[in-house]
Amino acid sequence: IFQVGGFDEDLIRNQDDEFHYRLVSKGYKMLLDPKMESTCFTRRNLKALFIQYFQYGLYKPLVFKKVPSGKSPSHFIPFLFVVYLLLLPITICFNLFLITIIPLVFYNIINFYYSHSNSHNLNGKIYSTLVYYCIHIAYGFGFLIGIAKKK
Repeated sequence: IFQVGGFDEDLIRNQDDEFHYRLVSKGYKMLLDPKMESTCFTRRNLKALFIQYFQYGLYKPLVFKKVPSGKSPSHFIPFLFVVYLLLLPITICFNLFLITIIPLVFYNIINFYYSHSNSHNLNGKIYSTLVYYCIHIAYGFGFLIGIAKKK
């Protein structure tokens, strides 16, 4: 840690991501001890989950500015999904709606599949479907705003 430094206290969110990217960029590896225990605190509702993932997306561009090596395509997919959703109504003007709705159909199929394979009861399946929408859209909007703020 002395060669890499500790957590970046300027970041409100994603301090752990930034620290991990710095470690890896210096050639270090993370050690996961199977004896280590942790507690996960889930959010009480979709609004709280939305705020959490919005903040994750909001601070991710700042993390990338500090440690560019942490970028991966998966970080940009929710952002591109939100841009796609924002542009979708415009496609109606150009009579391209049927062509451009195909990615949304695929997203819904994948969301439905994973939501229904992860839960045992109907309420869990419905809630899982909403959770996937929530985290992807919240992170994507946060990322979009984070990119604008980063400049």
